[in-house]
Amino acid sequence: MQINQQINYEIIQELSSKYPVTHLCIVTDLNRSSFYKWRKRQTRPLTPKELEDEELKQIHISIDKEVNHIYGCPRLTMELNARYNKAVNHKRVD
Repeated sequence: MQINQQINYEIIQELSSKYPVTHLCIVTDLNRSSFYKWRKRQTRPLTPKELEDEELKQIHISIDKEVNHIYGCPRLTMELNARYNKAVNHKRVD
């Protein structure tokens, strides 16, 4: 998710007590259904796959910093798979 969308959703959440969500979504150029889906995701616990994805993302970031950002995504994923004995596709942690 883009950072701007995240900020817009948070703004809509804050202003929803004063203004209709429909109008706020029009102003921010977001779908009302997307806002409600985002809000629902905020209140539920993360699934095991989402937790694993977040862990993989953090590992990916740490390897990237370690090699001074010179590896591309496929090579970073190969490094992750080799170090942590995983079988992860590069698209999953991209």
